[in-house]
Amino acid sequence: MKTQIRPGVFEELGEEFIECKIDYVNIPRDILVDKQLKCSEKIIMGMIISFMTNDRQAFPSNKLLGMMCSLSASRISAIVNSLAKRRFLDITLVKNERGHTIKRYLTPSLRYKNSFSFTDDYI
Repeated sequence: MKTQIRPGVFEELGEEFIECKIDYVNIPRDILVDKQLKCSEKIIMGMIISFMTNDRQAFPSNKLLGMMCSLSASRISAIVNSLAKRRFLDITLVKNERGHTIKRYLTPSLRYKNSFSFTDDYI
C-alpha cells in the first residue's frame, strides 16, 4: 500500500514509488559556490536542471521533489517560491480556459544560463 503525504505530515515513500527519469542530480559549480543559496536551495536548483527537457523546461511537482529530498510538498513550495522571489528561478504557469493552472514550468534564471549545457544525445 502506498504511503500518503498529508499537510503537516511527511511519511517516506519507498524508492519503488518514486517515478523519476533522472539517475543523478546535476548541480553546476556556479550554483554550488553561490553563498546566497542555502543547501536545500542548491539541491532543488540542481534537481530542476536535471529534470530539464529538450525545450529547457522542467515541470516536476512539489510532491515528487519532496519525496526525492525527504521534504514535505509544502516545504518544497516554500523553497521554490523563495527562489523565484529572489530571481534564482523563473516560474511559468500554463492555465486552461477556466484559468486553472494545469502545468508549472521551472527554469533557472538567466544568471545561470551559461552554467550548464546539455547535448541532445544526453537528454
